[in-house]
Amino acid sequence: MQQMPHLTPVLDKMIDDGASDLMLRERTRTYYKVHGTWTPMDEQPLADEILNDLIGDRRAALEQHRELDYSVATAKSRFRVNLFYERGNISAVLRSIPTNIPPLHALGLPTSLHDLTRDSQGLVLVTGPTGSGKSTTLAALIDHVNKTQTRHILTIEDPIEFIHHNQKSVITQQEVGAAADTKDFAAGVRGSLRKAPDIILVGEMRDLETISSAVTAAETGHLVMGTLHTNSASETIDRIVDVFPHEGQNLVRTQLASSLRAVVCQQLIPGKNGGRELAYELMLMTHAIKANIREGKTHQIPNAIQTSASLGMRLMDESLARLAREGKVDYDEARDRARDKKTFDTHAKGAVAAFEPAPFDY
Repeated sequence: MQQMPHLTPVLDKMIDDGASDLMLRERTRTYYKVHGTWTPMDEQPLADEILNDLIGDRRAALEQHRELDYSVATAKSRFRVNLFYERGNISAVLRSIPTNIPPLHALGLPTSLHDLTRDSQGLVLVTGPTGSGKSTTLAALIDHVNKTQTRHILTIEDPIEFIHHNQKSVITQQEVGAAADTKDFAAGVRGSLRKAPDIILVGEMRDLETISSAVTAAETGHLVMGTLHTNSASETIDRIVDVFPHEGQNLVRTQLASSLRAVVCQQLIPGKNGGRELAYELMLMTHAIKANIREGKTHQIPNAIQTSASLGMRLMDESLARLAREGKVDYDEARDRARDKKTFDTHAKGAVAAFEPAPFDY
């Protein structure tokens, strides 16, 4: 563990106060994000010693690359760090990574998602904006596999966030970076196929090469889990297809219709009683949805999700309406986040279905 005598008390206060993010800037007050709101932590400008602790021996690399991603740890937690320049000043944003991996039910997700981890191959995507808990959801799925199945799990992350220790499964965790374990996500996915993994976790599917490699791996006997910054299942499909050249888009639609297992879209909303509440959209693969993807009719996917609620599927607007109806979040804020206000209003006024869906049958 890196010695950080000046920074550690700041990070400990961040954890004690329930903050998720911390912002450090030269000659500026320190801010942290508590339950979704940025608040001053200290009235005094940031002390040089605190920033020096964070930079450590990375100053030359920072000057060369102008921005670095890595992780640090204290006795209380781990932190994902983005170190960068802002108007010529060194700045950093740190995200807290819980030491203990929460189970799905504690996150507000159905435990029937565990069923997806038993597949021998396919593609499972967890999507949403930055800070929506995607990494935590994937960590919960990996932790469940680790505790219940004998498999080789390979993760490719930038940086490594949750630390997994071998239980029933064997875990290999690789960090992306010029001086890390693998050059980039695409290289990591390509190289993973020679490491005999059963499950491959791709921290971020951000470019054509990475997405293409992940889809290929999902077709060739591997269960691949990954993230994208998309806000709905239909948008996720469009984003993947649009990355490919026009002449290759029909092929990738066919590949997705065959290999995709599920899309989970997430967002976190400030709770009325503190903390944050998770709203999610869940799409599973039915014959209708496979046909929508193959034929490029992604605009019909929301209707297919809505008509297959008995399988555990749910639209984001339905989830937002549930939270508002149960009084967990502010009604107006939930409605503002809804994509289709009519769908939201219908579900906010209607009966609330049982939260835990039946096991998947797809």
